[in-house]
Amino acid sequence: METQFSNKKFILIVDAVIILLCIAGFYQLVVKPGFPTNISNVKEIYPYEISADSIVSINGINVSDAEELEIFLNRMSIEDSVNIKFSFSERKFLFPLISFYSVQELIIITIVGLLFIFSGIFVLLKCFNQTYAHIFHWSCFATAAIMFMSWGSQGQIPEWIGLITHTGYHAAYSFVPASILHFTLLFPKKKIVNRKHLLLVLYSISALFTISLSIRFIFVFIEYSEITAKNYILLLGLARYYIGIIIIIAIGIFVHSYTSAKETSEKKKLLWLMLGFLMGPFAYATLWILPYSVINRPLIPEIFVILLMSSVPITFAISIIKYNLMDIHLLLKRGVVYSIVISSILIIYIIGLAFFASEVMSAEYPTFSIIGVIVVVIIFQPVKMKVQKFVDKKFFRVHYDFRIAIKSFLKEINESNSIEQLASILVTRTNELIPLTKVGFFILKEPENYISLIAHINFDLLVGRSVKFQKGKLKTDLSLPIALPNIVEAGVKVELADVNVFRRWGMSVIFPIKSSSKKVYGFFVLGNKKSETLFNAEDIDLLNNAAANAASTIERIKLQEEVIREHLETERLEELNKMKSYFVSSVSHELKTPLTSIKVFTDLLKGGVTGEDQKSNEYLDIIDGESDRLTRLINNVLNYSKIEKGIKEYNFEKVELNEVINHVHTCMRYVLKINGFDAKISIPEKLQYVYADRDSIIEAVINLISNSIKYSKNEKEITIALKDCENYKWIIVEDRGIGISNEVQAKIFEPFYQADNREKQYADGAGLGLSIVKNIMDAHKGSIEVESELGKGSKFILKFPSEKFNE
Repeated sequence: METQFSNKKFILIVDAVIILLCIAGFYQLVVKPGFPTNISNVKEIYPYEISADSIVSINGINVSDAEELEIFLNRMSIEDSVNIKFSFSERKFLFPLISFYSVQELIIITIVGLLFIFSGIFVLLKCFNQTYAHIFHWSCFATAAIMFMSWGSQGQIPEWIGLITHTGYHAAYSFVPASILHFTLLFPKKKIVNRKHLLLVLYSISALFTISLSIRFIFVFIEYSEITAKNYILLLGLARYYIGIIIIIAIGIFVHSYTSAKETSEKKKLLWLMLGFLMGPFAYATLWILPYSVINRPLIPEIFVILLMSSVPITFAISIIKYNLMDIHLLLKRGVVYSIVISSILIIYIIGLAFFASEVMSAEYPTFSIIGVIVVVIIFQPVKMKVQKFVDKKFFRVHYDFRIAIKSFLKEINESNSIEQLASILVTRTNELIPLTKVGFFILKEPENYISLIAHINFDLLVGRSVKFQKGKLKTDLSLPIALPNIVEAGVKVELADVNVFRRWGMSVIFPIKSSSKKVYGFFVLGNKKSETLFNAEDIDLLNNAAANAASTIERIKLQEEVIREHLETERLEELNKMKSYFVSSVSHELKTPLTSIKVFTDLLKGGVTGEDQKSNEYLDIIDGESDRLTRLINNVLNYSKIEKGIKEYNFEKVELNEVINHVHTCMRYVLKINGFDAKISIPEKLQYVYADRDSIIEAVINLISNSIKYSKNEKEITIALKDCENYKWIIVEDRGIGISNEVQAKIFEPFYQADNREKQYADGAGLGLSIVKNIMDAHKGSIEVESELGKGSKFILKFPSEKFNE
């Protein structure tokens, strides 16, 4: 820590020295002399703007270009006068010198220079432990030195200050390209293992240029001559070639790094750097250095170059410190779009203006200009949209396709109709957009508070498992994704996970499926990326959006299910009320029939109408039978009531089924007789036993027989059989009645089920019998099966397990 503080202190001292030299150099720029290009006595014989190329000599010394003229004038002061001879005249003209830079230009130089200085300090303090931050820092200060110490006046300052500032300028000019290349080899990732030798060569060349340029300048400073000036300018031209070559190599390294980069973050950082390079050094090389070398003049003024260079500290600092500050893809894309649109519209406008000028009187120019502006305003937006779509598809295809895919992905989530469908979409589509080693969707089941896996890829270990969700023990409020350390890029907000738990289950990142009301519905769990890269800010943003949309969709689905349930419950209650009304009506009728019979025959007996013992016995049998019938009906109602309330009790014991069948036949003899039925009993000689409730079996068989009687009006034949079938004992009740359709067979065991019109004409009753039989068989861990065909009758089979008896 102490060493780091000492290093910072040393660097700040060096920075302060450079800043002082920059202040001295800036003063030289303020007092730097230049000559006016628009003088009245020259205009009389040469009506054009005067350029350096038209000057032959100054104060008797020959000059051949603008750089020689600038070097010569730097030895003088503002308001000095010089004799200049032009190529277009034999005369010599006396010129008073003026300031080389305007106030506006000096302000721009100051702002851009300070921008480099502050950017260099800011990045260094933010990333002091990174070598590339130090290289960037010195590059920024060197660039600022180039701007402030650039060929200032030596006429109004002490000579030694002039020599120091110019030596500083030469050092900065020579070392900036080497430091830029050094930076490209370190950021965002180190390249070339044995780069020390390369850097030694680069910095040696820079040092050689610094020494050579400073020596050449001293010769010019001591005694100016055409030869010393040309030698200095020649060496400066070689330095420019060196800078141009280094800039091209640096851009090539960035391009190669970009194409080979795997991580999105690395690509974005490189895009910021390339944007700065293209706007700054590349523009400087192509618009200033190259033209100077070929045609001896730049294509743009020096001040424009300085303005373009201002992009370097901004874009480089963003790349190093916060590359996600803005969407670089969007920035580049919009830059291309607006450049194309504005250029196209301006070209059309200029062509239209030129055509109009040749065809229409000049007096109408204002009218055309107004119309032209209106047209431009009208067509700008549609043209921009068309060009934007074209640029998106042609130059940013991958980004465009990814954005379209995300839009489609979120739409699919929002349109899901079930949680299972939602989970499947979330898992599948996420894996398509971001290939993962594993991914799973876990739903939180309430009120049990268990988390279960419902859709996954490669989470086989957790299939069929449920984990208790204990929210109170969590150390987070689940407002952020939870991730392993070093699995997400720096700067992305996540909660750090429990490493042991996550690694045990192969998890890397978890996204809570949490609604806007803070209700947790589940978790979206991801493994590592297949590319082995880190999750970047775009990945996390996408998955956060997907999780938020999933939570909203689950909320909607649950609300829809609740509405549907309420609607179905309302319908069920209405149906139940109808069934109960039908039940009351049916029970009233069923009760009334045996009561009427009992009343009639009791009155006959009491009145002594019969007169014969045989007849009296017959009436008593009828009364007894109707009483049994009435008892069965009441028992059915009472038993169903107990079943519905869950209080029905069974007394299990060893029961002989042979005896049960005979007893049922005896009980039902009267009903079978009065309805004209022939009952066939088929019982094996060997006694059959089950572990059951005897009364419940009797009740079940009686209900089946009663059901057969109701639906058999033509062929009145019923078979009651007992069979031993491996591990089960079967009681079969078969009739030759109207039969049951396949559609109805699934409903006949429901309580209060009402038959269709065809069956209603045959049957009365409360609709509880078969429901009671089904409940009895369930209580005995048995089953009831039905085999039926319309018009041919029905067969009901009661299957009782008999594992415990081995007679």
